[in-house]
Amino acid sequence: MSGFRGLLALALIVALAGCDDSSTVAKAAGHELSVEDGVALLGDRTELPNEPEVAEALANIWVDYILLANLAMDDSTFASVDFSPAVRPEIEQELVYRLRQEVVQVDTMIGEDELRTLYAERAPGAEVRARHILLDFPEGATEEQRDSVLALAGELRSRAVGGESFATLAEQFSSDLGSARQGGDLGFFDRNQMIEPFSDAAFALQPGEVSEPVESIYGIHVIRVEERRSPDFDEVREAFLAQLRSERMNEAELAYLEGLEEAANIRIADDAFDEIRSLAQRPEASLSARAGRKELTSYEGGAFTAADFQEFLQARPPTFALQVQQAADEDLEEMLKYVTRSELLVREALRMELDLSDEEKAEMEEAARTGFGTSARGAGLHNIAVENGESRKEAIDRVIMERLRNLVSGQGDVIPLGPLAFTLRKDHDAEVNPRGVAKLVERIAEVRGPEPELPDFLREPAPETP
Repeated sequence: MSGFRGLLALALIVALAGCDDSSTVAKAAGHELSVEDGVALLGDRTELPNEPEVAEALANIWVDYILLANLAMDDSTFASVDFSPAVRPEIEQELVYRLRQEVVQVDTMIGEDELRTLYAERAPGAEVRARHILLDFPEGATEEQRDSVLALAGELRSRAVGGESFATLAEQFSSDLGSARQGGDLGFFDRNQMIEPFSDAAFALQPGEVSEPVESIYGIHVIRVEERRSPDFDEVREAFLAQLRSERMNEAELAYLEGLEEAANIRIADDAFDEIRSLAQRPEASLSARAGRKELTSYEGGAFTAADFQEFLQARPPTFALQVQQAADEDLEEMLKYVTRSELLVREALRMELDLSDEEKAEMEEAARTGFGTSARGAGLHNIAVENGESRKEAIDRVIMERLRNLVSGQGDVIPLGPLAFTLRKDHDAEVNPRGVAKLVERIAEVRGPEPELPDFLREPAPETP
């Protein structure tokens, strides 16, 4: 259920213009999803929030399924569908891999003595068993109150170092009631299981040692390590050796990439963020030649344009467009650097004539087509049977509504159309009506009645202690 809820929260595709009737949520290939259809699907699903994002996400899934079902009845092998956008990321990934194999040369030979030395330094797989005393700050604590908590932590450490039972002190003073009942014992944990300040302090201690007060988001900790254990060298030798080789390869790749970027001198246009948010609102819209040439980033020898970014969007699942619309400027900056860097690598691979053959690309497309057909058949959208007295349209409507009822009740998985959703919508009449979505949310609220108020203790759950 949680997977579908997550999909609904993210699966927005921007609504297309052209539908003014508020009784219709979406249209596709001559079919209509009415507000009352939406109420039948979502009205009693109180575990799903009654929000426009959920309603619109479901409408977009309906559109994709209607288009897919119609296509499958006309072309059961999907031979007419252009799968090149679906495999473009895979092709680019293979190009970058071939480039890496060609230009990144690194010595990954590691002798036994060096391997054992690095193992002793890093202690991979090491765990400690520790106790802690947690002292939390009062809400809105003043500087004086914070100093008082720190002073108490220092006092408790001194008492523990002086010989008092750490377990008894934890039982008496720790705010972490769960571990306090066990004398502050947290059991064994590895370095990644605790937040960084706590973990760093614990792994710096030897058994029997007590840390200085350590501050984390939970408060002030005093930590005592009881035991340390590490796997035998022979048990982790091969995995550790593989990790070291991977690290050296990654370092060499990073050095190559940094050199490539420095030579390219990547520059981001001042209005690039506004431009890509606009493109993400309607990733399927046609761009004029002039608009498509708009440079988002530029570099020595080329540029990453609006048309390039639109192609990038259409080669990703439609949910990606929503993430772009909602992203902060710093995230968009990182994304632009990433896509420009990827283009540089692909261009470099092509310059070195490392491109895939037509046969290899055709094999990838055929594999994607086969996988897509398997998914469609598994979801029951392949060759829908028309029952007695039904029209083809009625049969498709019946099956799609059945599938959506299963989805919202957690009894099925969404077919991952990914970039093919853009392909289907380009070739067929399809739209989601914002007014109909708003009306659907209104009707669901009427059906469900007022939302129950949460008790105060459920509104803001207390943070978990490490």
